[in-house]
Amino acid sequence: MEIVLLAGNSVKNKIWIEAVEKTVQSLFDQTQILYYEHWKLEQKDALIDIKKETEKLVKLINKNQRVYIFAKSVGCLVALTAIRDQKIMPKGCCFVGLPVNWSRANNIPIVHLLEKYSVPTIFLQKTQDPAIGCKELKVLLKEQEVKNDSVIEVPGNNHEYDDMQQIYKAIEQMMQIND
Repeated sequence: MEIVLLAGNSVKNKIWIEAVEKTVQSLFDQTQILYYEHWKLEQKDALIDIKKETEKLVKLINKNQRVYIFAKSVGCLVALTAIRDQKIMPKGCCFVGLPVNWSRANNIPIVHLLEKYSVPTIFLQKTQDPAIGCKELKVLLKEQEVKNDSVIEVPGNNHEYDDMQQIYKAIEQMMQIND
């Protein structure tokens, strides 16, 4: 089995996603990180080109239906876009720190991306994540009629997800809902 890993927008997430890969690689035959083009600029405020990164994700997965996706923040938007456009159909997803408020601020239709979403997915969200708190996320998922989801609430009031053991457990749980 294979997992594709997508990080958040900031170039500082490159080191973080590589740490995630090291943490979970024992669970998979293959791990791949989607490295974003705007990271090459090494500018603190550079923004992702979701369309370009979605195209790269589709090519990377290449119709592999056995693949899992792990994504944090803006990486969730890349995966959701590819799934919504029916270009990929992963076996399961683990989304960490879903960036609802960031999406709204940047005119990205996250509500449309979530509407009737049904890929088996674990959402790992902090209680008071500034991107959206866990309680509000649960309401949003219900309003959008999301199916096959499980929300894991973790304490905290920031958008940092540095507990690798927590991430490992969430990915294990994602794999179990598909067995």
